[in-house]
Order: sequence, then structure tokens, then C-alpha cells
Amino acid sequence: TEGRPLTMELHEFVLDEPALEAWGRRVGAEVRPPVFLCLRGGLGAGKSVLARAVARGAGVIGTLPSPTYNLLFRYPGSEGRVVVHMDLYRLEDPDELAALGWEELGASGEVVLVEWPERAGDGLPEDRWEVTLDPPHPGSPLRRVEVRAVGRPAAIPLPELQDHDPGSPPRELVLAVETSTPRGGVALGWGDQLVGEVALPDQQRHAASLLPAIRDLLEAADLRLGALAGVVVGAGPGSFTGVRVAAATARGLVRGAGLPLLPVSSLAGAAAIPLELDPSPLLVCFDARGDRLFVGGYRGEGGGVVEFLPPVATRIGELLDSPLPAGVRFSGDGAWRHRALLEEVGFPVLEPPLGLPSPAGLIRLATSRVRGFLLPPHAAPGEWEPDYQKDGRPVVQGA
Repeated sequence: TEGRPLTMELHEFVLDEPALEAWGRRVGAEVRPPVFLCLRGGLGAGKSVLARAVARGAGVIGTLPSPTYNLLFRYPGSEGRVVVHMDLYRLEDPDELAALGWEELGASGEVVLVEWPERAGDGLPEDRWEVTLDPPHPGSPLRRVEVRAVGRPAAIPLPELQDHDPGSPPRELVLAVETSTPRGGVALGWGDQLVGEVALPDQQRHAASLLPAIRDLLEAADLRLGALAGVVVGAGPGSFTGVRVAAATARGLVRGAGLPLLPVSSLAGAAAIPLELDPSPLLVCFDARGDRLFVGGYRGEGGGVVEFLPPVATRIGELLDSPLPAGVRFSGDGAWRHRALLEEVGFPVLEPPLGLPSPAGLIRLATSRVRGFLLPPHAAPGEWEPDYQKDGRPVVQGA
């Protein structure tokens, strides 16, 4: 297969080790060399696992030791192929590459695999594949895999997406905590798969019932907190007390277990599931008492959620006086409070539970079965503060 005219085309996957090895063997078996693959990632990311799999697929037999100390190994493969495996971790100066025959690499029939290619400086060939491996979090059995073509490298097969058995749980799970409104809840899941969910209907007891609900959920799934991939938390806005309860609980959980924290707008989380059913514009309104609302605007696009109105504290009259997208719908307990007015002026209001806060919606927005975390974990969980609106001052006091 001739090289394709690709320049920095990016493909992203999440693979476990067996899938990573299977993909490497396909690359080795199907690629028509010469081809140059740069394998990037930290220590223990799986670069050597992938390199050995490519070599096996290319027909290399016998032992495949790491080239960390020797820098370069060359192996005969099948059908005239030669696999060159290099590890530049201990390379002190790119000028040393000349002694390794760097300029001659990529000759006819060669499959060149280079770990720590950044040590080569500007000496990398113009036509190459960049493969970056990264675990979603320390100790994870999964690897985020980015496959990027630079220039016109020879074509390689891409990883095949892994579809989970709908009857079995995902390989990793996150815990979601949502108590920004009277409809609270916790859930375990990943992407669009839920392993368990517990509703917390009594807002007055959210602070007392939240941790027992989390404990029961983990016990039912036979999981320890430390085995999770992270904690997703509804970041508000909403009830000041409710948002504060979720924030304090989530911060304590991730601090104690060393987990990533993924804050997600509670309004966006409430929009996630309705937008899967209908991607047209949706205003999510949380009741802030009287004529006051917390509002966010969202629409579905490309299978995801796009924000067109950032979360804001406003009043129903001000909202209706503002320019709104054609065909917009309303949802949430704030919309229900003002349903008669909204329908009188021609706006449809979704029936609950659509548009209400949902830990399942938070999980959908934070994770994907294919891509792992869709949102970056917070860099400093201990310093994270939820969205109270009005410059950090509570708008809704008490429960």
C-alpha cells in the first residue's frame, strides 16, 4: 500500500494490554515497509509491549530483549522484513545517532520502532507515525493511544474499537455525585453504561445519606474506592448547601484515595440525556426560588454536548426578554415552576425526569467508552471550588 498524503492526522483510542498487543501484531503483519514508528509515553506506558507485538507480527521469533542499554537491536522477520528496535532513553546527545547508523534507517524492508524518539531532537524523518501511550490514571490497565501520521508514511492498520458486552460492566468505573438540587443521586459507570445508581430524594438528608449511599454502591459492585478511575462531581450551580455537600464529599474522597476529580456543570449534566434523544437547543433551568433561576443552554452536536449559554443566575422575565435560539426547549424544576408562563409564550417544557440533574448524565459528559476521560481532571482537587454564581456568594440559602 502506498503512503497516504496525511499530515498530522490524529486518531484516538483506549485499549487494554491484550488489545494493544493485538493491534501491534496487525501493524507488523500488514504494513508494507519501509515504515518508521515513534513510540512515545512515560516509563511503563507500554511502548515496549507494543514494539514487541509489532516485531512478532512482522515474523520475528526468539527472544526480544529491551534495547535500553544497547540502544539498538535488529531482527530478521518474515518475507524479507527487518525489524529495527531502538530505545533512546539513555542517549545523551543526538549527535551520537550517527554511530548507530541513524541515516541509513528505513531502508527497503525495514520496520523501525523508536522508543523515546524525542531524544533524537530534529533528526526524525519527515515521513513517520507518532504513537503516544498514556494511562488514564496511575495503575490503570488501560492506555489512551494517539496515532498520528506525519508526512506520507506507509499505511498502517488502526486499532479496532472495543465494544463492551452490554451485559458486563466496563473495565473501569467512575463514581458520580450530584446534590445540587432536591433530586440528588450517586452512580457508578463509564460512558453510557451504568453499573448502579442510588437516588437521594430527601434534600434535607443529603449530607447524612450521601456517604452511606456511596458505600452501598461500591459494596454492591464489589469494588474499593481506590479501584475507581475517578470521581465526577456536579459542580453546580444550585442549592448552596447541596452544592457544598457534593463538593466537600468529592474532595474528601479523591484526597483519601488519590483519585482524579472531574467537576462537571450540573446544568450540563442535566442536559446530557435529553440531548441524546433530541439534539435541538435546550435551556436547563434550576429553581432558585421566586422568579429566580440558574440557567444553562446546550445543544447536541457530533454526539456530544455544546454549550451556547454559560451557566448564569437570572430571573424568568430577564430570560424571556433575551434573544433565544429558534426551537429552544425548557427543562428542569425551574422550568416546571414557571411552566404556565413558558407554554403561554410558546416554549415547550420537557416532562421530568428529562432535564433534571443526573449522576448518569455527569458520567456521560466526563467519560467515553472509546476515548477514556472526555474532560481533563482538575489539576488541584484540594483547591477546586464549585459554581455558586454571583461571585462565589450563595444565591439560594439553606436547603
